[in-house]
Amino acid sequence: MRAFLATTLIAVSPAIAALPAAADSLHWGVSFEADGLAALGVDDAGSGRKFAFGDFDLALRRGDFGLTAGVLGVVGKKHESYGALFWQGASGWKIEAGIPRPAYDAVVNGALIGALPRAALDRIDETHSFLTFATMTEKKFIPFGVTVRGDVGGAEVAASVHYEPDHEVTAASVAGAFARGAFRLEGAVEVVEDSGTEVNGKVKLAADLSPVILSVAAFNADANGGGSMVELAASWQATDRFSFTAFHDMRDGGAWPNRTGLSMRADFERGISLTAAGMHEGDDTLVGAYLGWRF
Repeated sequence: MRAFLATTLIAVSPAIAALPAAADSLHWGVSFEADGLAALGVDDAGSGRKFAFGDFDLALRRGDFGLTAGVLGVVGKKHESYGALFWQGASGWKIEAGIPRPAYDAVVNGALIGALPRAALDRIDETHSFLTFATMTEKKFIPFGVTVRGDVGGAEVAASVHYEPDHEVTAASVAGAFARGAFRLEGAVEVVEDSGTEVNGKVKLAADLSPVILSVAAFNADANGGGSMVELAASWQATDRFSFTAFHDMRDGGAWPNRTGLSMRADFERGISLTAAGMHEGDDTLVGAYLGWRF
């Protein structure tokens, strides 16, 4: 059922992307909200592959209560889908219960997923929650849980706890992001209890030196078996419509060698953009492009 839901959401994403971020109220005081990215693309992995990618959330809301559904991944096996009931009061705090996104995935997800999203899914163990990684690689992995998000003293914070009954796995994570002046600090920790206890962690410091943004991030994915990684990245907003991002990832352990990548994005009207990117990883070079809708 979750695979069908994710495939359906991604397949209709061009129509979803045409909707505004917050639609006018529907009948009976119900409003619709959409936030994220939907894309159609191609890269030259193997003999070349086309993909429909989505990383977005949809919500129906009536007053303080609502229902949300979302997806991360592509049509096919490499995806995770979400669905939850939520409450969000006037203070801005939001509580989701069901199959919500884990707090760990709210921050520091690496430059590769913005440059070559299909390739990033093959390396999801390095940057994302154990729950996201396991859902994309294990059979019948459906984590149920609760996520809380809000603002504390100007910092964005989130916490979540999930339990997967078939594999008897519990995962709890906390995440936060704080900005002061030109600097932004993000970080997250995830504790996974399976046959033992393992920990994932990541942190990122970015400096907005407009029109250039420089960042350094560190990932430790012990719970995922993904080793550790340090990422150096630089983004340049060349014009109102054109931006470039360069990144270099240095790995210690895990299944992948170091990589260096470069992407270019052209922004058009109505949230439409075209991204072209390439990366060199070990002895291999991968290039790709995708047409995206941000809504």
